Amino acid sequence: TRVAVPAPAISPRPARRRALATFAAASLLAGAALWTWIWSAQGQPFDAEQFKLAVRTAWDRQDELPAFDGSFEADLPQGGWRSNRVEFAEGSWGYSSARDGAHRVAVRRFSVWGETRQRHDGLLLIVPVSDVGDEALPPPQGNYLSSGRAHYVDLPDGTSLAVVSWQESNRVYLCILPRGRSEEALRGALQLGVS
Repeated sequence: TRVAVPAPAISPRPARRRALATFAAASLLAGAALWTWIWSAQGQPFDAEQFKLAVRTAWDRQDELPAFDGSFEADLPQGGWRSNRVEFAEGSWGYSSARDGAHRVAVRRFSVWGETRQRHDGLLLIVPVSDVGDEALPPPQGNYLSSGRAHYVDLPDGTSLAVVSWQESNRVYLCILPRGRSEEALRGALQLGVS
């Protein structure tokens, strides 16, 4: 008589190895795609997606940004921005999407006070017009008060940021604030600062 020999159990190791190999390949592919994007962004004008990335990075990692390298004059906007109604922190920080690391955006931290003496913190991003590409046309000439509606950027943590952009002379400005009362506080400070 023949004795039936049970088939050997299939070890889960090959399945794990395949899954690990697939994960490693996907990670390498994603890393290569990111490196290619960074490489191609060097010296290229900012487009709309790069501006969104700059806004998110500046807000999320503002404490990690290096000191601004002075690669261009990061002048403040005219009007109430230069009054005592808007308080700027000392120094400027820089952001770059270029491989060479040259800063393409100067970042200034500021605070304004609301009607209930509540402090609202925000960021002002300064970009040379020459770094703004055709796909992300520079906003029209004007100022924060005349630039129209804010655009809103939602962060993964649930924060909703209001972003207002305008152009003065050869600079594009992007003001970033948490959505809501901080927008009202800044608008009021800028109006008082020019009256």
